[in-house]
Amino acid sequence: MNFVIEKSDIDFGSTQIENIFIEDFMPMANGSYVKVYLYAYKNMLSNASDFRLDNEKLAKNLRLTLQDVENAWDYWEKEGVVEKVLKIDETYDIVFKNLKLRLIQSQTVMEERPREQVLVDLMGSDSIRNMFNNVDYFMRRPTTPTEKMEIISWISDFNMSPEMVEVAIEFATEKKKRVSINYVRAIVMSWYDKKLSTVEDIEAELKATDEKYVRKNSVLRKMGLQFRTVSEPEIKLINSWYDHHKFSEEVIDEAISRTSQISRPSINYVNSILLKWKDLGVETLEDIEKKDIRTTRKPSAAKTKFQNFTGQSSEYSNEDLNKIARELTRRRGEQGE
Repeated sequence: MNFVIEKSDIDFGSTQIENIFIEDFMPMANGSYVKVYLYAYKNMLSNASDFRLDNEKLAKNLRLTLQDVENAWDYWEKEGVVEKVLKIDETYDIVFKNLKLRLIQSQTVMEERPREQVLVDLMGSDSIRNMFNNVDYFMRRPTTPTEKMEIISWISDFNMSPEMVEVAIEFATEKKKRVSINYVRAIVMSWYDKKLSTVEDIEAELKATDEKYVRKNSVLRKMGLQFRTVSEPEIKLINSWYDHHKFSEEVIDEAISRTSQISRPSINYVNSILLKWKDLGVETLEDIEKKDIRTTRKPSAAKTKFQNFTGQSSEYSNEDLNKIARELTRRRGEQGE
């Protein structure tokens, strides 16, 4: 596809936007936030003396709420694109940062610090540390420092969260059977190009192409077994709940919730619950309440050997017992003499 600018003799002016903003910041930002930035930036450059812009005017002119505008400035400040300078009257001015200078400074800092030191600093984050633990599990080996630096770059270059990186590694190794960092990078780039920015976005994308894979992952995650190797028969059981028995997602989730009551949850245990409900004619959560009656019998106390013993004292009266006791005492006395 070609893009062409129509030529015109009429010039209403133009606003020059840094390519860094367009390439690195705009694609992943909320559309309303981009509108706020561009409109304010244009008016800042025009510097019209008879026009003073504030958040209320921004909201009105862009047909946004005041809260949308406030959120936009908070977002851009967090990204390092602008700076909010507080004033005495508790309002603030917006300073548009020089993005070229920001890029050069950040690159210089990265070059001055050894790659290993950058990695050590990042490993101080719990989310990053947990991510690499899970990556090592799926790779079936420890990742090298070079591989770790490559994975870290995805988080910044493609705006991927650690959780999204884990999903990419799992998809490559478990589904595609490709234990290759370069292959995972290709997956991450593909998701970035498709504007997938959350784990939910990725799951929706995968579900459209591989619903059974998403089913399995969803069940294992809900059971806390996402880091366990699943056998082919177990995968077939999971798919049978949806395809053969036609259980709803809600009913399957309810069966999975019952595994919290046992020490070792398993696919077979969930399957036994679902088959029991199938026999009872369960189709909805309401059916479970009505038909899955759990009768809890109070166990009878087990008899001890003391309780089982039937003494013979009931065959004697108190007088007889006293006579026997006196006779035994007399005999002991005679033996002592």
